[in-house]
Amino acid sequence: MKRLVLSLISVVFFISVVHAENQENNYEWSLVTTSDQVATLKLTGRVIPKEEALSVESARIQGRIVSILKREGDLVKEGEALFIINSPECISLMMDKQIASQKGLEDLLKSAFRREKQLGLSVSDSCRILSSITGTLIKKQIELGSSFNVGTLWLLSLIQKK
Repeated sequence: MKRLVLSLISVVFFISVVHAENQENNYEWSLVTTSDQVATLKLTGRVIPKEEALSVESARIQGRIVSILKREGDLVKEGEALFIINSPECISLMMDKQIASQKGLEDLLKSAFRREKQLGLSVSDSCRILSSITGTLIKKQIELGSSFNVGTLWLLSLIQKK
């Protein structure tokens, strides 16, 4: 019985080797060349540009511009308010902060402050978009009353030396 099993294993092994050699001849070989195609790499995180470089800021939430606080040519500092907006997400965040303060819910309050920082907002009596860099405002991409979505370009700034 052992001989029969060993014989069958040997035959199967021989057939697989012969089959593999035949498969190797079916591949077509060609020269590898470069192309003009550009691949994009999508990553999460924050890109920190060099000093004296251009910085493009975009919306992290959706809403509508209520007031413009900074104009083209103005120097803005990191954390300074650029726009006052009306946004459902901002109103929800404002309510979370109020309820957490009234009820003494520290976890909810910490979560609201974290979310506020992630979105680049200052939420109190109004919702303000904050600058993420220090620089000179070169060009605004939106106007008073404009509605915006996540990813809409806000402005173009020239980053100042520190």
